[in-house]
Amino acid sequence: MCIRDRAWTLLPLETEDFAFMEGWGMERDVEHTMAGMRVARLIRGMTGQGYDRMNLLGYCCTASLVYAAAGMETQMEPVLRNISGIVPVEGFMKYEPTAENEQWRQNSCTAAAGLKAALEGGTFNVTDGIGMMYMANLALTAPDDPSAIPPFDGMGVTNYQAFMMAGFSPPENPDTPFWHYFGGTMEEGFLYSDPDRFVRLGVNLNPHMPLRHLYDAYACACNEEEVSIDDYLGEIRLPILYIGAEGGVGSYGVYSTGLTAAGDITHHIVSKGVDRAIDYGHADIWMGDDAAELVWEVLAGWLDDH
Repeated sequence: MCIRDRAWTLLPLETEDFAFMEGWGMERDVEHTMAGMRVARLIRGMTGQGYDRMNLLGYCCTASLVYAAAGMETQMEPVLRNISGIVPVEGFMKYEPTAENEQWRQNSCTAAAGLKAALEGGTFNVTDGIGMMYMANLALTAPDDPSAIPPFDGMGVTNYQAFMMAGFSPPENPDTPFWHYFGGTMEEGFLYSDPDRFVRLGVNLNPHMPLRHLYDAYACACNEEEVSIDDYLGEIRLPILYIGAEGGVGSYGVYSTGLTAAGDITHHIVSKGVDRAIDYGHADIWMGDDAAELVWEVLAGWLDDH
């Protein structure tokens, strides 16, 4: 089972009042995930596919969700558990406590503090999805027009070029060095993926996301504020496959797997052996031209064995 569609992904674009999302944090998504797995197992059993437990995959911030769900199940009777193994992809719970990582941990603390202030001020929705959808639509419908969207409006680039730059440029305060969606440069474009797939993805993004969901993930990584999603991390004994792209979260996701009590842990980090700034990116791991060989075959083999 793959964590992709949560309740908030169904919110229509025109939604304006988000007061109902005030408490929509990761705990809520974990509860919904576990309910969905119960239903899925029941349907599988009733249709002759068996009642075996299922592996649970989560990508990006929902990598934290699969850790949290597996941890929560450690507090349940074995007969009630639904997860047989977890596959966190391009995400993590904690930073390894090293001097090199302190900057990135502090970035997470800064992000968590900003999100907490926004929540306390009555903001419950993240608007990044709407912005990306708008940029993607401009890249699709007016690709050669000059971009009027900050900060690209002063760069002399087109709508299409601006959206590509959003794909291969790191954010202002990344949580890992040179983090980017796609490996690429202004001169060469995307190095590993078809950029038109990014445009099609962009126009179909979910417009809304609960701000508290992101707060929980950043606060957990900051490791200075109390959150519930890591309460039972050290009690997880399920098989784990961590998949990362070295131009995204990459090897920074390895440390979290070792905070569990799992005895069967596999790490698969995809890298092209180049500078991290242009290496295989956060989204290349799914959309790369060679992702089938570099990622999917490894995932399929692990699932066959588990």
